[in-house]
Amino acid sequence: MRWSYFFWVGLLLGLDQLSKYWARTALAEGQTVALIPGAIEFTLVYNTGVAFGMLRNLGLWLSPVALLVAIAVTVSYMRAPARERSFRAAMVFVCAGALGNLIDRVANSGRVTDFVDIKIIHVFNLADACITVGVLLLLVKWLGEAFGGKAREGDQPAS
Repeated sequence: MRWSYFFWVGLLLGLDQLSKYWARTALAEGQTVALIPGAIEFTLVYNTGVAFGMLRNLGLWLSPVALLVAIAVTVSYMRAPARERSFRAAMVFVCAGALGNLIDRVANSGRVTDFVDIKIIHVFNLADACITVGVLLLLVKWLGEAFGGKAREGDQPAS
């Protein structure tokens, strides 16, 4: 089961890096190519912050945090029971996203390649999307448990 974690993290990480490579080689900085004009476009920008352009100019300083996150979620995945599928899937997405942007920061002097431009959100990349999906999976899981989706230890089943 552990091999599957590394397979999925590696696959998502590879797709992230390939998509960023495509963006850097196919687009000039600031250039926009519209898929759906005014809604979904590819625009190459370099982000010096964290996901979705937040905390500008702190990306390089936050690189150790990304590494610690990747280690922590890997340990969490390995300790989680196999039945905790949504939790384990969330750990895969968060790890792949953290590592994807970490690689960019280290290789590009603190800058992350962003290029997916969904106008109602912001310019982002696959790693940002992975982190977002992972966090959403965790929120759905925790909210489901908080509102009765999972019996807590010691609860008696209804008769």
